[in-house]
Amino acid sequence: MSTRQEEIERIAALALAPLIEVAWADGVVTPGERQGVLEAAKEIGLQQHSEFCRTTLKRWLHEAPPTQALEEWRRLLAPTLADREARAARKTEK
Repeated sequence: MSTRQEEIERIAALALAPLIEVAWADGVVTPGERQGVLEAAKEIGLQQHSEFCRTTLKRWLHEAPPTQALEEWRRLLAPTLADREARAARKTEK
């Protein structure tokens, strides 16, 4: 069973899933893409706090993340995106 801290770290690592997915879009991560993801991780403080995040990012930059991880990211983000789209639609209607 995961601890609360482990769950928080997993969610934090998933925050970079879209960048990692884009980096892998052509089937290979270039050195520039790898650097960009690592810089993004540093900017949001992931690399300094969590061994899990560091390990996960390094692994995902050397081998594509599992489909399950990307699906989890989409599942977690879906309510936020739906709410954002609804707010944008309401603004357009005004």
